[in-house]
Amino acid sequence: MRGDTEILLGVDEAGRGPLIGPMVIVGLAIEERWLEDLAGLGVRDSKRLTRSRREKLLGDIIERASSVIAVMISPVDIDRGNVNEIEVEAIERILESVVRIHNQCPKTYIDLFTTEKHLSRLKGICSDIVAEHGADSKYAVVAAASIIAKVLRDWHVEGLRRAIGDFGSGYPSDPKTKAWISSTVSEDIVNLTESPFIRHKWATVRRLERHANTLDRYITSG
Repeated sequence: MRGDTEILLGVDEAGRGPLIGPMVIVGLAIEERWLEDLAGLGVRDSKRLTRSRREKLLGDIIERASSVIAVMISPVDIDRGNVNEIEVEAIERILESVVRIHNQCPKTYIDLFTTEKHLSRLKGICSDIVAEHGADSKYAVVAAASIIAKVLRDWHVEGLRRAIGDFGSGYPSDPKTKAWISSTVSEDIVNLTESPFIRHKWATVRRLERHANTLDRYITSG
């Protein structure tokens, strides 16, 4: 299934690993003729760019895109399933949407996050799929998708910080994040347990909750 102009699709995500906040998966569909422009703009893997640079590139990327589809997966939904399976399902939705919008199967590039076998069912939608580790460093269309995903997630997380307090980066390697979760558990365990912005089933969070509860009981019992 092909239209008059070949469309490429780059897919990447931001936020697979944090304890706090959503995962954002972005599909960027773009005409092949714009790839050289993306490279000229300095589009590269979002992790190699500063936040201000990513935000400056966002408008330039979207201006050249044929379509952009973003799927935000909440911590609640991540807790309910397997993160790899959830991401595959999101990419299915993105790919199906791009086919409907453009009336063609795009050549699709995906930053590989699981086994190629796990992604094989995507070929039931469109067969021309390249899935590689580090695709965001190899292919400008994936790098552009990674930039959009990172900017959207950054904006969302910034709103969370304004609403619930400064929890740092939200990643398990951040001492500020772990300290925030521990102190919040100690202050209000019921509220934190029910909160929709924390990935409660992740091992680091469960360990922090368990230790905070133990400390609470120790202090209470004297």
